[in-house]
Amino acid sequence: MGREVLALACPDWREASLAIDARNGEIAYANWRALAFLEARAPISVFGNRLIFTDPRHNQQYFTGLEKLRTSLTEEEVFVLAGSCEMDWFAVTIHNPQGLYREVLRRSLDAAEIASEIIFVEIGRTNKTPSAQQVAAFSDALKFTPAEAELVFSLAQGQTLADVADRRKAALSTVRQRLKTVLAKSGCRRQADLVRQIVSLC
Repeated sequence: MGREVLALACPDWREASLAIDARNGEIAYANWRALAFLEARAPISVFGNRLIFTDPRHNQQYFTGLEKLRTSLTEEEVFVLAGSCEMDWFAVTIHNPQGLYREVLRRSLDAAEIASEIIFVEIGRTNKTPSAQQVAAFSDALKFTPAEAELVFSLAQGQTLADVADRRKAALSTVRQRLKTVLAKSGCRRQADLVRQIVSLC
């Protein structure tokens, strides 16, 4: 029954979608779109039944995201990565099943003696990354300061808060505070929501 439950959670009509055992990062299930995506050896491939990203920063974001979602009630993490050509970009969303769905999933998988620490990963093609001009227009509309606009552009490029702090020679706490201001101005609750909004609007 385990694979049937995972197949329902990762339907073939959805974009590249995988069920991951968050304890060890192994792939428990992948729909056909995910298999085709990984077969193409885009900026993500499979090694030892685990997702491996070409960019080490994305590897770190991915595995940090898995651990964060596994050990907390956080719902999701999102980051953007570049494909093989400049106009090919992907949004990676790591979902933590919530509420009743989470309990049903765990009971079903336990019954099938399959690891129950399941987290879902979706890889959606964005077809583009927001340009500096698009992010500037987005930032202007929301009245971001120059420093806030720079932070937004960095996040849209897939950089982490630590990357931004390191590049600007600023304290990570300062960058986090700036992000809080950006979230308040944009009406987003989380960094993941902000990234999704940027990618969808720009």
